[in-house]
Amino acid sequence: MNRSIVSLALPALLMACVETEPPEKNVAPSWSVFEITPEEGITTSTQLVCLLNAVDENNDSVELTMNWTNSANDTLGTDPVLQLSPEIVSPEEVLTCTATIIDNKSDVLSQSAEVTVSNTAPVLDIIEISPASSIFSDTVLSCSATAFDADLETAVVSYSWTVDGTELGTDSELVLTPETVDRDDEITCTVTAMDAYGGTDSGSTAVTVENSLPVID
Repeated sequence: MNRSIVSLALPALLMACVETEPPEKNVAPSWSVFEITPEEGITTSTQLVCLLNAVDENNDSVELTMNWTNSANDTLGTDPVLQLSPEIVSPEEVLTCTATIIDNKSDVLSQSAEVTVSNTAPVLDIIEISPASSIFSDTVLSCSATAFDADLETAVVSYSWTVDGTELGTDSELVLTPETVDRDDEITCTVTAMDAYGGTDSGSTAVTVENSLPVID
C-alpha cells in the first residue's frame, strides 16, 4: 500500500519542480564596438565607416537602423559606409553616425559617434609674369595665377610685387618706371591664395629688368 502512494506522488512532485523553475532572464542588447573610422584627418572626400557590433545574450533577433547626419541634422546616408564629397559636406562640419537596435522584447539601444571635417587649403598651380622677357624700366607687368581648392571653395588671390624686399604694388599689374626700378633689378611677384576657412598657399616668380637701348634724337 505504501509503495503505490509513493509512485502516485512522484509525478506530482516532478511537475511541481518544472512549474516552479524561474524563466530565463532577459538581458538588453549592448554594444561591444561603436566607432567611426577614420577619426582624424577627414576631408570633404574621405570615405567614412561606422563600425559597430551589438551583443544580445539571449540571442534575440534584433532590428538595426542607422543614420548619418550633418551639423544641420540633414540625413546624408543610412548605410555603414558614407562617401563624402564637397557637394554634400563642408569644412568644419560635424558628422554624426547614430545607430539604434531593438530586440524582439522591445529593448532599445541607441548610440552616436561624431567626427569633424577638416579644411583642405587651396593649392596654387601656375604663377606667371607677362611679359617674361624684354622687360625695361617702362614696361607694364602682369602677374597671373591659378588656384585649385579640393573643397570647391572660391579662393581669394592676392599679389605682392617686390624688388630687393621693397614692395612696389599689390595689384595684379605693375607699371615700371625709372624711379622705381633699375637695370638688372629682379622683380618678384608673390601670390597668396586664401580660402574662407583661413587655408593658404603661396608661391612666387621673378623677372629681370633689362638695359634699355639709348634713344637718339
